[in-house]
This record gives sequence, structure tokens and C-alpha cells, in this order.
Amino acid sequence: MEALTISGGAMTVRKFKPVTVQPESETPNGFYFLSSLDQAIPFTMMTIYRYEKGSGNVGEVLKQALSKVLVLYYPLAGSMAICPEVNQVTKFKCGKFTLGIGISHSLVDGVSGMNFVNSWAQIARGKPVTAVPFHDRTLLKSRVPPQIKYPYDDFVQIADTSDTESLYQRDPLVHKLFVFDADRIAATKKLALSEGKVKCCSSFAAVTALVWRARSQALGMKPHQLTKIRIMADFRSKFGTEALPENYFGNAVVTTASLCSAGELCERPISFAVEQIQKAVEQLDEDYVRSRMDFVDTYKPPLSSVGTLVISSWTRLAYGMSDFGWGDPSQFGCGDLARELCVYFPEGEGKKGIAVVLALPLSAMNAFEELVQI
Repeated sequence: MEALTISGGAMTVRKFKPVTVQPESETPNGFYFLSSLDQAIPFTMMTIYRYEKGSGNVGEVLKQALSKVLVLYYPLAGSMAICPEVNQVTKFKCGKFTLGIGISHSLVDGVSGMNFVNSWAQIARGKPVTAVPFHDRTLLKSRVPPQIKYPYDDFVQIADTSDTESLYQRDPLVHKLFVFDADRIAATKKLALSEGKVKCCSSFAAVTALVWRARSQALGMKPHQLTKIRIMADFRSKFGTEALPENYFGNAVVTTASLCSAGELCERPISFAVEQIQKAVEQLDEDYVRSRMDFVDTYKPPLSSVGTLVISSWTRLAYGMSDFGWGDPSQFGCGDLARELCVYFPEGEGKKGIAVVLALPLSAMNAFEELVQI
């Protein structure tokens, strides 16, 4: 145990030694197959839950329930060379507590990770687990021989003709949250539809168009600079249940992309950006996904952050079901983001807006904040 004083003694935090929690009973031994989709995302996915009330035995309840749920979700109890899992509980004198969770993205995507946390919560409440995980990841194994049918803009290497790298080296990286409320989204949809280029416009496409354009301008991209949007898309609904059973535990997400110049993106009407986003999303089906896996395993192409924005939407994740016995979380968020990543959350209960979290160099963040307020 160590004592830490913050803000000149305003708060004292006691930090206890980490405790390793083992599965309650024996689990399968040996190596665990990871698909190329799993291996493509070897970083830790950090989430935090805030609860308005708890009890003195919060930590013990969570440990006991974790030991039980790891029997079902046994890959999380294994060992990896990169990105181990961490669990941390912070209790406050007022009775509130926060739960911070870090899981390797190679083991879970958003849906799988949320199923694990909600199953953990069910056990803590003394309830049966409803989302029993399906563990056979060989269902997403690449084909032999490979059947590559499409080009993939995801892997196009972009030259840094705007020298944005020097901006990242010069300025500190800062994270901020911006809320696009229902009125702002409706106005953007109306504008995109009035231009006659698109027939419909989702809230996701409207917000993504605004963010992509503003971020490109804030980073000072020159008109001829190529810029890429990569959208992380869950493809479970694109596969039949025979091909990918319910509660598949693993990564069932791929990125689908669109590529254009910063000049086209920022100087043409907003409907142009919406159209690029829609084209990227519409190409996603089972054939596209399996071809992409074959492409990756055949060529092992590198990914680059230059000129690239990656969108990950968490607006449909069921974090409101993570009740460990003290009520639903009042807030849910993520840890630090990679510089090219942008995450979407629901604006709040009963609201229809989208909260956007992203990281930018300080000067670019200041410019982005002005641009999105226009």
C-alpha cells in the first residue's frame, strides 16, 4: 500500500497492490487461435465506469464474480506477449466508485468486451449468464487458397505532403469531447440532402462528415494531401448465424475505407463527404470481409496513421446493463486514444445527439474546436 497526495493535500489516495484473479475452476489449456482480425489490433482497450453508489465490499464482490465469469470467458485468463488485461476499482468516501478495465483488443471487440463485462455483472448480482460465449475463432480463418476480390483503400500508404508529422512532434497531444446535439445533426442532414447528391443521411454519416472535414482543416492539410477515412464496422449482422453463431467471442469488426484529397473533402459540399462515407459502409458484406482477411494474410500490409482518421462508434454498446448490484453506471468512457482514432458515444440518456472524443495536437485541437462550432 502506498499513500499519494494530490492537489496539496486536497485528496489522499491509497493504492493497494494489484491482485491476480484466477478462474474459479479448471479451464481449457493450450494455445488459443487468433484470427488475422484479432492480430491486427494488438493494443489495450481501456474503459471506465462510474457508479453513484456502492458498498464497503465492492472489491471483494467484483473479485469473486470475476473468478466465476473467467471460467466462461477463459481466454481472458490466459497470457499474451503484448497488452495484458488489468482490472482496477477506485472507491470514494462518498460511497461512489469507478471501475477501470483494460483488455487487449486482440481478444475482444466492443461487443465481445461488453458481453464479458455484462456477464461479470450478472454473476455479481447472483444472476445466470445470458450471453454464453462461442469460442471457436477458426470460423474466421483465412481461406486456402486465398480468394481476393477487391482492392482495399485501408492499406493505401499516404505521403505526408502537408508535414503534419512535425505538428505532432511539436505540440502536446490533447484529448477532448465534443457534443453534436440533435439539432446540429438534423441541420447537417438537411444540408446534405438539399444538395441532391445523396438520397438519405444517417446521424452517423452526418457527424462523421463534419468531424472528417474539420479535422483535416485543423491539421493544416494542403489541398493535394490525400486523406483517408477508416470506419470500424461490426459485421455480425452481415453473416448468417450458421457462419457466425450468436455471442461469437472475438473480433468481428473490420475497417472499411474511403480515400480522397483534402481539397475535395473540404472545398466541395458536405454531401460529398457523406457520399464517401456511405460508399465505404455499403461495401461491407460477408464476401468483402472474407476477401479482406485473405488479402491481409497474403500480403500482410502495414497500416499508416498519416492523413488517416479512424472512426469507432460505441453508441450501440449496452454499457447501461453493467449493473454489479449497485445500479447502472452513471457514466461510461474510454482511456487515451491513438492519435488517428475518434470514438463516438451517446450524448446521454433521453438525448439523440452524439458525443465525440478525439486526440489532436494542441494547436490543431484549438482550430478544430472553432471549426465545429461554426
